[in-house]
Amino acid sequence: MDSHERKTRTLRRSNAESRRVTREAVRGALFRMLQSTRLREIKIVDLVRIAGISRSAFYRNYASVEDVLMDAIDAPIQQIQDAVSKNSAENWRMIICAVRDNEAQLKVLAESGLFHVLLDRMNAGCDPDDYRMAMWNGLIFSVIHRWVQNGMHESDEAILGVIDGESRRLAH
Repeated sequence: MDSHERKTRTLRRSNAESRRVTREAVRGALFRMLQSTRLREIKIVDLVRIAGISRSAFYRNYASVEDVLMDAIDAPIQQIQDAVSKNSAENWRMIICAVRDNEAQLKVLAESGLFHVLLDRMNAGCDPDDYRMAMWNGLIFSVIHRWVQNGMHESDEAILGVIDGESRRLAH
């Protein structure tokens, strides 16, 4: 590999890392703001100030504040949908882990009255004729929503038992 190739590869890694850090900062700023401000009242100028980035950096990554919210919930949704499609106890555990990993953000969504966006986004990624996936999304969404609203005091194992028990019952 020559010097030019190494520099190009390093630059790509640097750009990717810069993009990742910027997106994390913006998502974090959004969730901090959602604790005291309604989504529709959040302005990009305030978001970039709290995130510590420029407006141009924001627009290189997002088109709107709503885009940031969708980006923030896409990763856990993908984890949940991957687990649902396989319907096994280990995959249900992955759902619980995804919820725990995103506990703070999910609590902010619930407190902000935006939790429904999670279900809307989960269903948006599905085939409109796939009623089975819509059913699973609704079941999982309801359990997660109730768990988050109740402060997630129940153990992961207790919630896993609810989901796994119902999935077994529905499968028969």
